[in-house]
Amino acid sequence: AAMHAHTASVAVQEQGCMVLRNISVNADNTVAVAKAGGIQTVIAAMHAHPGSAALLEDSCRVLFNLACSSNVRPLVAMRGRAAAAVVCQAYPAGAVATQARSLLSLLGQ
Repeated sequence: AAMHAHTASVAVQEQGCMVLRNISVNADNTVAVAKAGGIQTVIAAMHAHPGSAALLEDSCRVLFNLACSSNVRPLVAMRGRAAAAVVCQAYPAGAVATQARSLLSLLGQ
């Protein structure tokens, strides 16, 4: 709810993505996060704050964690592939690029 209420706050979005990253590590949570709109929320944060490397790194990690679930992977592929590709172009090296490339690799691109 905080991420939806404070879309302009990079600090709130960074913290929200960090929390979603931690929650999504547990495979039991992936479907629940996706059903709750986690994929769309993370992608919206990525679009709203393209200059925050921390947010982009955590966002790609959230999407990667979610995509590890075969039930959620098609949703991540449909919505997150383009966002990850943009991140790769904006951050060609470093931790952000590594996370984005890992996500694209998992999605088969």
